Amino acid sequence: LTTSNPPTKQVQTNPPASTPPKSKSKPLSTSRNSIIPKSSIIHINQPRVNKIYRELKDLDLREFCNAGAITFRVFIELSIDSFIEAQKMTSVTKDDKLRKKVEEVANYLETNKHLDKHKLKAIRNSVANSNNILSIDTFNSYVHNKHLNPSENDLKIAWDNIELFIVKLWDLI
Repeated sequence: LTTSNPPTKQVQTNPPASTPPKSKSKPLSTSRNSIIPKSSIIHINQPRVNKIYRELKDLDLREFCNAGAITFRVFIELSIDSFIEAQKMTSVTKDDKLRKKVEEVANYLETNKHLDKHKLKAIRNSVANSNNILSIDTFNSYVHNKHLNPSENDLKIAWDNIELFIVKLWDLI
């Protein structure tokens, strides 16, 4: 009697999975040298404001921190003025103080459900707390107070905090 061994089943083994490449964490937002990161894309239909926006993406704060602070302040105000004009807002004019403009535009965005109160918190804080390093008053002081020096990181953090607000303005213009 011969016994036959049953055919052996070949088990196919998968080669060991290759280790996925380690993904790098995003760099700190303040590791850039400009106020606005180069990766930021905002479609600005007004040539002068667009040029200022592009300059803020290129201006090296290590060398031109004062120019960056003043230009940033101008960019914020011109963006808000453009929005007020485009939306034909009557509760505020471009001649009002920047503080009032920010408050009214933020209210408009919330009332019309463009941004909720959580997304508007940073820009509202900028007008509510005059002692905050990122406040509108501080930005005004960069222009008018010879004793206040802007900080590179403060300017970059200010952009990071209000970017959503500025992007929404230009999306709606």
